[in-house]
Amino acid sequence: DGSLFALKKLKDGVKKEQDFISEIEIISMLRHRNLLSLEGWCYEKGEALLLYKYLSKGSLDQYIFGKKKGSLDTGVKSKILSGIAAGLEYLHTGLGSCILHRDVKAENVLLTDDLEPLLCDFGLARLISHNQEVTLTAVGTPGYVAPELVYTGRGTDKADVYSFGVLALVVACGRRPIDPFLPPQEGRIIDWLWLLHKSDRLQDALDPSIALTDEWICVLHLALTCCHPTPDVRPTMRQVIQVLKDKILMNLPTAIPVYPATLDWSQQSVITISQSKFSSQPLSSDTSHSRSIGTP
Repeated sequence: DGSLFALKKLKDGVKKEQDFISEIEIISMLRHRNLLSLEGWCYEKGEALLLYKYLSKGSLDQYIFGKKKGSLDTGVKSKILSGIAAGLEYLHTGLGSCILHRDVKAENVLLTDDLEPLLCDFGLARLISHNQEVTLTAVGTPGYVAPELVYTGRGTDKADVYSFGVLALVVACGRRPIDPFLPPQEGRIIDWLWLLHKSDRLQDALDPSIALTDEWICVLHLALTCCHPTPDVRPTMRQVIQVLKDKILMNLPTAIPVYPATLDWSQQSVITISQSKFSSQPLSSDTSHSRSIGTP
């Protein structure tokens, strides 16, 4: 009918056909206004192709530090963060089990003609549930990967929360998560923010195009809480939605938090790989429920 589509060829191919098909069946069932729907797929002789609708506006990174930098107003940036939070909350809790995206970043946020955000690229996604511990390799994009994946290889939905926190900092500050051209103490956006917070200058991190308002100070506090090195301190995506909606100022520690030498993973609500498939019942278009929460 003349519609444009984007065809993605998985770079490294697929080693196990059945594993790929099982995950594609799950991903093709996702229905949420902030998730890019899979339109079709093909697998033959180890080569995998994925078909998506083509979105001419491109990805968020182009508007933050690319060719289209400065063309998004503050309201749109706020809407983008709320939309991606809703999409992640649906992945984590809107289905019978939980799906980890594992590669949340500005490059994987596409924009519609109305500048609505769509989280895309589920090539690293994993289906998990609550009955068996999951071990994950520390794949993803440098700067966005949660520290527990690097140090222990064990992950929960809080790894996606960490990546969302980095994304929020990228949007609020207008810079990449890692900038090798900056001094070492400023090159990693999270370290830079904690140093500014320690000296009571957190507001200096905001992109000049964003006015200094209570809303964006709340975003910075939320993002740093999402990026806390201890997974259990991070909020859930449902709590993130509530904080963004009500502009809640989350308390931050006065000292810069460090990754704990030992983690008591029995207290971490570790989520695990599920051996079961979803039922075929239809999914709602949006399941971003909210509730009142306390400040960690």
